[in-house]
Amino acid sequence: MANKRLRSLKRPATNTGALRERAIAEYHELLAADETLTPATFEKLRSAMRKNRLLYGDRPIGIALRPHLLDQKQFRALTLSAERVTSALEKVAAAVVQDPNLMDELGLTEAERKMALVDPGFSTAGVTTRLDAFVHGDEIKFVESNAENPSSLPDQEELNRLLFELPVMASFARRYRLRQFSPVKRLLETLLSTYREWGGAGVPNVAILDWKDLPTSSEFVFLQEHFSAHGVPTIICSPEDLEYQQGQLRCGAFRIDLVYKRVIIHEFLARYDDTHPLVRAYVNHDVCLVNPFRCKIMHKKAVFEMLTDDQRQDWFTSSEKEAIRRTVPWTRRVSDRKTTRKGRNDQSARIHPQKSIDALFSNRTMITADTAFISARN
Repeated sequence: MANKRLRSLKRPATNTGALRERAIAEYHELLAADETLTPATFEKLRSAMRKNRLLYGDRPIGIALRPHLLDQKQFRALTLSAERVTSALEKVAAAVVQDPNLMDELGLTEAERKMALVDPGFSTAGVTTRLDAFVHGDEIKFVESNAENPSSLPDQEELNRLLFELPVMASFARRYRLRQFSPVKRLLETLLSTYREWGGAGVPNVAILDWKDLPTSSEFVFLQEHFSAHGVPTIICSPEDLEYQQGQLRCGAFRIDLVYKRVIIHEFLARYDDTHPLVRAYVNHDVCLVNPFRCKIMHKKAVFEMLTDDQRQDWFTSSEKEAIRRTVPWTRRVSDRKTTRKGRNDQSARIHPQKSIDALFSNRTMITADTAFISARN
């Protein structure tokens, strides 16, 4: 997902880049000419965000009057690239499960390794994931794979609804055909299809699982209300609320068939071991867990090294390799070793910890905080 407020824009044109730039300019002109945009208008928007639970903690999440506009060509390219890279990430997860020694390269903890090897009961490691990206014209660059049930799915759809109540957006929509999306609808469809693949029958009882009193709790309430309104009984609970007896995972009197896990795996495993009710139910195949513990393989930033490793390109199809080449930065974990870059295996491709840190600025590389790795932009 390149931006939380995503909209695809369609209008006949020979130059779609020019179309997008013209549309943005026209929208800005409409904003500048709109005399109804007063402080009272903004307060009305903020009040509507609070009413619709578009909040992060107590703060309304909307900060701009213009969503990120993509033309149809950009949207198709982004979608296709994301699908192909995600498909490649699934193949990495499958390869790692087949050869657990590969987990050393990803930096999984012992507890994460153990849980990743448990069969979730369905075919995918990441049921609902997000690839974060920068989009510039026709160029797309993914920076990470968020495979641990990314947050903010309801935001884009609900913010769009509020924006469409503005006269300026109504005027803009008369000039351009705007396509909106319903991620929450698709999320529920995906959860139900995964439950059926897992072996479940009928309508599952769903638990949205995360720690208590988080700033994202408004989102959980929104999802609970949406699922329940569509005939899927749903509660919100935290790991300490769970019990497991006689083959059933429960939160009080509520039997749980499917857990929509929002709790972060390493945080959960730092507090609990394999005696926790969720772990026992999952291992015994008594609950469908989305995303499964196996998703941690796809979530680790070092997984981009496996995507860009010359020695592992035979894991992927030609279309996946092309998508990786165009959208995934060359990535290596920092260690004192030789590696390859574009097939080269020489001293210039050596990664030395101190030299790599010194090169962060001189060679336009990028380093993240959670694990040391080098990701080259060029």
